[in-house]
Amino acid sequence: MNPERWDAVGRSSLPGHGTFILLLLLSWWHWDLRVVHVDSAYQVFSWINDPAYKIEAYRYSAVLPQALVKLLDASGAGMNVLLVAASVAHVLVAYTIYMFCVHILRARSVALAMPLATVLCMHTSFYGMVLEAHYLLSYPFLLLAFWEWAFRKGAGHRPWTWLVCLLLLVPILLVHPTAFAFVLYMALFAWVLPGRTWQLPVSAVLFAGLWAIMHRTWFPPSAYELEFSTNLRTGLSDPGRIPELPSTGFFMEGLLLPGKLYILPIALLLMGIAALLRSGHRLHAIGALVAFPVYLGVIFLSSPYGQQEIMMDKSILPSGLLVALPWVFGGAQVGEDTRMPRLWMAMLMVVLVVKLSTIAMAASAFEERRARLRQLVEDGRAAGGGVRYITEDAQRAYGLMDDWGLPFETVLLSTSDGGAPVMLLPCEPLPEGASWEQLPFWLQDMHYPLDRGRFGFDLDPSALHTLPVFSAEGAGPLNQ
Repeated sequence: MNPERWDAVGRSSLPGHGTFILLLLLSWWHWDLRVVHVDSAYQVFSWINDPAYKIEAYRYSAVLPQALVKLLDASGAGMNVLLVAASVAHVLVAYTIYMFCVHILRARSVALAMPLATVLCMHTSFYGMVLEAHYLLSYPFLLLAFWEWAFRKGAGHRPWTWLVCLLLLVPILLVHPTAFAFVLYMALFAWVLPGRTWQLPVSAVLFAGLWAIMHRTWFPPSAYELEFSTNLRTGLSDPGRIPELPSTGFFMEGLLLPGKLYILPIALLLMGIAALLRSGHRLHAIGALVAFPVYLGVIFLSSPYGQQEIMMDKSILPSGLLVALPWVFGGAQVGEDTRMPRLWMAMLMVVLVVKLSTIAMAASAFEERRARLRQLVEDGRAAGGGVRYITEDAQRAYGLMDDWGLPFETVLLSTSDGGAPVMLLPCEPLPEGASWEQLPFWLQDMHYPLDRGRFGFDLDPSALHTLPVFSAEGAGPLNQ
């Protein structure tokens, strides 16, 4: 081992370790904001309640946090421990990938680029922990790290490295429908690495291209994904309306908005492109210049009317990788394997500190909602607890309208403190003899019977008509 090289990798990884440790602390401190939130609450509830693994939309690569929760559940850990573990596990997966890439494969490019990519476009999406877009900022770096390791060892032309490369590609491509595009982008920057050979990146490009063509045949898209692709096809017929779309407005408003600061990735991208041009990497500069606006255009067209802020934030989130690679490979001179310029390292530290601060402050956007949920749980307990319907008027009284995740949010929150369990179903009481098709999708998707040992009650689909209705009358004042 070359001590000087190890020292360079070690020094370069310090900001990354600090970034992931702080994200771990935030995920522990704000576990309830991350877990008790619509999709996240539904998935964590399913992990605990369903004896089998719950795989959403063929995202097999996203199973590791679920495996940790199930392992702790089998060991008899308390509900609070399970919920904290569910929150922390998502960050822990990314941090484990980072440590493997940096300290086993000793990939200096990943040591610098991955922490920057992780937080650069992150804001409220940190509190939507089960959104698979997060994994686009961790899993693809396994491939880049392996390429850097293989090139350094002079093994890039050996057949066994091609096989390892293809094996790595499977979990990467499974993690998100757009992962193939990020693999292609990684392959472009593999040509900047020292000792590069064409076999590994070219084989990855061919495999990723085949995956892009056959993906829908192998893994039929979900209704959610079909909606996005339909919107995209419709939008491509009239791309001139992009500036007028609400989704575009979301990004434009966030350019200088404290917290989002989308002007920051644009500035870093331009700096990276300029540095690539100065070092003679014109093709890479052009690729970076094209990829970022094209990706944003796809996001704007596939979500033309906008979504909840947290969902729009997660859609923009992966663009951080499109910025981090040209910025690191251009300014940090990873390709020449020289020490990162001090100015570039100082900028990296400033960006990480600023973004980590905005992520921490974004918690305030969810605290009032958490207070409303806690108040609802307490009032539900006062009304007798157990499973009850909550009508639209009652939801409105608590400021929790259009929240299909309410059953899972209330049951997880109420069982986390050892008090009486409460599950509130946000729909009108179902009539006797209601068919399965008449049930809301979240009742159809539950595993029956419920885990009485964990949740303190059962729920019989044939007896839904007998459930009482929760009333907002007599509700106490909102405890902030």
